Amino acid sequence: GQPIKHGPSFATIQEMLSLVGAGKGMYPAPAHMGRYYARPDVTYIPITDAPPVEWAFTWRTAAETQRIRAFDQTAREIAGRPERRDPDFGLDDGVRRTGEVTPRGRSGRRG
Repeated sequence: GQPIKHGPSFATIQEMLSLVGAGKGMYPAPAHMGRYYARPDVTYIPITDAPPVEWAFTWRTAAETQRIRAFDQTAREIAGRPERRDPDFGLDDGVRRTGEVTPRGRSGRRG
């Protein structure tokens, strides 16, 4: 392969998607982004040989409160229930899907 040049910087998901939609780059993204950030100028392409994406609730230590700890514990309990499994976040076999975001009409694959 070849080294991949870094593209433009962005501060928000919306900025990143605008850059991708304008053909100024691509971005590896978790599979659920296609559901929540669908756009006519962006295509989400599954990456099947990537390691799993893991998610965690995070917060600044200085801002930690009992309410934050309780929310984190409740989210962990709910997420662990089999009936709450979302195929975009993880299947019962432990496989999580990752994808890449590319401008509409481009495969993102190199020949």
